[in-house]
Amino acid sequence: AAMGPRQVLTGALLLGLASGHLVGPSLGRSRVTLTRARVSLSDSPPAAAPKPTPPPLPKSYDEAEKLGLALFSAGDYESAIRYFEQSKKLPGAGYDIVRISSGNVAPGTTGVPNPRGLQETRFASPAQLAIAEYNIACAKLKLGDKGEALERLRAFIASVVNPERQFERMLSDPDLTEVKAELLALQAEMKAAKSFNPLAGIKKLFDVPFVEWK
Repeated sequence: AAMGPRQVLTGALLLGLASGHLVGPSLGRSRVTLTRARVSLSDSPPAAAPKPTPPPLPKSYDEAEKLGLALFSAGDYESAIRYFEQSKKLPGAGYDIVRISSGNVAPGTTGVPNPRGLQETRFASPAQLAIAEYNIACAKLKLGDKGEALERLRAFIASVVNPERQFERMLSDPDLTEVKAELLALQAEMKAAKSFNPLAGIKKLFDVPFVEWK
């Protein structure tokens, strides 16, 4: 029996798909080409994720300490230690005034004269250095380095004007619970050696205020 137009088109497409060759009319070729293009797009590798932006470089003791405390709270103790160490080398509460010139403006130049020819230099104060040591000790202990942590705490106690008051704080600090026995032994050792300053109430160069650090 004679085949109608629809039967001829269907038979041609079936023959083409069964043999692996494209023998149908242009409509069939367009559909297969589109299918291949979609497969090709799905095989392409995914785009690489953007790299995280590094934190800005601190320009002062306060900025470095703030970054270190944030990292400490986040559990990144190694990075926190790097910022605490860096804070000791940055401008802080300490300052010095030095004479750099006579203060006169050179002939033929413009600028605001400095009558005294002085310049202020900023650096971390002894109190800030002591606080940095304390924070580093806490981070070292979190990393399991008890020996280094105790050495840092010993250095901290040696630099403050009122060790007994600071011992009270250290013994109540939850970050130092692991070395509480060692701190009690150090406290007894320093009492026996009469290392406490009887003039603890007098403000001195190495006075560390009783403040919240971590």
